[in-house]
Amino acid sequence: MTAMRTTLFTAAALVISSAMPAVAQELLEGNEKLACEAILCLSTGSPPHECSPSLKRYFSIQKKKFSDTIRARLDFLQLCPSASAEGMPSLVNVIANGAGRCEAEDMIPKLNAHLWGMCDSESGYSYVGCMADIPKVCQDYANHPLTRLDVPVKMKTCQAPSSSSWRWYSTESLHPGEFFEGGQLCKYEWKMPQSS
Repeated sequence: MTAMRTTLFTAAALVISSAMPAVAQELLEGNEKLACEAILCLSTGSPPHECSPSLKRYFSIQKKKFSDTIRARLDFLQLCPSASAEGMPSLVNVIANGAGRCEAEDMIPKLNAHLWGMCDSESGYSYVGCMADIPKVCQDYANHPLTRLDVPVKMKTCQAPSSSSWRWYSTESLHPGEFFEGGQLCKYEWKMPQSS
């Protein structure tokens, strides 16, 4: 996983640096430098510690309205000379809209907490608690060709209740996300994907 992150980080750096004129590569400093570094750092789910200054600057941008914060962060990222190069405007846009609110560790409890109504399982059984989906802004951020982010996946787990406790289970006693399927008590919940 670390090798993949390093490879991705290197590839992103090459894309950004190749998009900048040679003179600009030598002269970047201040907010331009921090903006370019922030684009690189926010393109990966696990930025290296060298990203601290640029991420601190990016996340320090706070406005009264959230929409104004996103706009100001987008303006900051656009200070990078390569932000307008081919393929980069869409990357800068998904970063500005997703960074800081699409981290998997933060999303999982929120996704699992948003359960409501009666839903149908894949096998047609009904259960209490439809699950929220990953917000579109986070899907766009994670699925951009120049980002590598970990996103939670919805997983179904099932287990056969012990014979002594089975008689106590009824549809009224189910917790959100739980349902009966094939004689088993099943539950949907968001988790981090298994490493391959």
